[in-house]
Amino acid sequence: MERSLFTRLIRLAGLTGLLMVMSWPCGPFVSSQAPASDEAAGPSRLETAPPGDCVACHGSKRVLPADHGETKKMARKDCLECHEEKTKSLRTRMPLSHTHWLGHVSCAECHPSGTSGPAPSTNQCLECHGSFETVARATRGMDPDPHNSPHYGMKLDCDLCHHQHAKSENFCAQCHSWTLSVP
Repeated sequence: MERSLFTRLIRLAGLTGLLMVMSWPCGPFVSSQAPASDEAAGPSRLETAPPGDCVACHGSKRVLPADHGETKKMARKDCLECHEEKTKSLRTRMPLSHTHWLGHVSCAECHPSGTSGPAPSTNQCLECHGSFETVARATRGMDPDPHNSPHYGMKLDCDLCHHQHAKSENFCAQCHSWTLSVP
């Protein structure tokens, strides 16, 4: 009888371990970047459309306010003529894939094997954006500072907050009540 209970406990522990491994991608420390939805334009259109030509991907679907100026030949620098670099609407309403596209950064620069795949690693992000210290310097005066994690002295992965093909999120808000505008 005692051996039967031991066998059951071993089986239960094995099953629990298997369930933990199977649910790993859903954990709180894994990027929640979602793939582009079927309704979205898709990476191939974004790759071939000229920067600023929203209609090339979105068709007649209105993605900008009715009073917004013509964007067909705009690049990111043109957007900044009206929208300051830190304007919340520009930084948080547009997916980073679009921001990169407007800055003439191609999909292949982050996804060398093609236009789909996992989120770029933090090291890939830092190849263009500078060292982690350089990136952190931009938010040094913020309270709280999102790039200065007090948790175990760890540097966070960029894609915990910054998503290319989905709305970026305030990862810290899962536990804290901080309101940060995440581009």
